Amino acid sequence: MTGATRHASLPDVPTFAQTGYPALDAKSWFGLFAPASTPPAIVALLSNEIAASVRDPAVQARLKELGAEPIGDKHDAFQAYVAQEVTRWGGLVEKSGASAE
Repeated sequence: MTGATRHASLPDVPTFAQTGYPALDAKSWFGLFAPASTPPAIVALLSNEIAASVRDPAVQARLKELGAEPIGDKHDAFQAYVAQEVTRWGGLVEKSGASAE
């Protein structure tokens, strides 16, 4: 497990930090994006509806069945998280020479 905490579906599997590799803290995640030109009112509406859907018990149960840990952040929190991830991994990606083509 590369996250900071053990995964609920695999409680007996230790994290890398727990096995002596605390610097390895990486998670997979997904989110929804809209074009930069999307009007703020539409972004707010989408953000609220998506967050509400992720709070739905049936949606949470299904996501957990699939091994996901649903968060359902709203736009500002998700935008901050993405910026943090870009900062965190950007140098490594640049050094590797990888590109999105």
